[in-house]
Amino acid sequence: MANGRLSNGSVGSPPRHAFQVHALSWTDDLPVCPLSGLGFSTNQIYREDGNRREEHEFEDRSFHFRSDENCYLYGVFDGHDGSKAAHFAAQRMPAELLLGQLADKTTDEEIKEVLYQAFIAVEKSFFESIDHIFAEKTTIQLGLPEGINPYEATQQFPDIMSKLDALEAEIKGGTTATVALCYRQKLYVANVGDTRALLCMTDKDGIFSVQQVSVDHSLYNEEELSRLRHLNLEVEHLKQYHRIGSSDSTRCIGDYHECCKGTSDCRSICVWRNQDRQLS
Repeated sequence: MANGRLSNGSVGSPPRHAFQVHALSWTDDLPVCPLSGLGFSTNQIYREDGNRREEHEFEDRSFHFRSDENCYLYGVFDGHDGSKAAHFAAQRMPAELLLGQLADKTTDEEIKEVLYQAFIAVEKSFFESIDHIFAEKTTIQLGLPEGINPYEATQQFPDIMSKLDALEAEIKGGTTATVALCYRQKLYVANVGDTRALLCMTDKDGIFSVQQVSVDHSLYNEEELSRLRHLNLEVEHLKQYHRIGSSDSTRCIGDYHECCKGTSDCRSICVWRNQDRQLS
């Protein structure tokens, strides 16, 4: 873990070859929270012979850590167009929050800022981890005859176009991110995308309630539609197809094709206090 730390206490990107060969390991020795559990269902389909197989790669990731008695961190990442972004975010996000960043932070605003900067750092680091693939792809594209269309290029340079397709598969895709931080008797929830966090409570009278504590960044959110209109996007067209690119989220980590998504902006951070059961 020391290899990933910078002199100022932040977590730096590991050597690029380490990312390619082995999953990022900043958080390998963080203690798993024994008070929580995780479950998931893969995208399995049944064949005619009765056997099962995954319809496509399992693209989601999650974590649940307890760094000490006053700090618990949970995260869920719903990937699309591959698992690279979700895997990277699930490895990097705890490293941006549990390696000293919360030390001496006491106010809600300070902790919100740490969460916000963590999201920014994760996305920036993700793009840095694939910038060499961008460079290789651009170099190959510049070697093609100027003005050639994709069909002609495929006919005349099939090997080159296959290489470009393979490089594109390595850099495309993104992930939602929903993070819940329990810190000093308060719950902080930050998210991008439409993966929901639900707060389930039973009051003193035994009445059970469920409250959403994340923000749906989707085409069903009027504030998001207003933001997209200010970016001069054809919102009605997007609503008709219910998607932006290959995802129905209006924000995410990654997904370089859809720069309009405002990916890592997670300013709407909810705070829940155990004493008064209120969100602010």
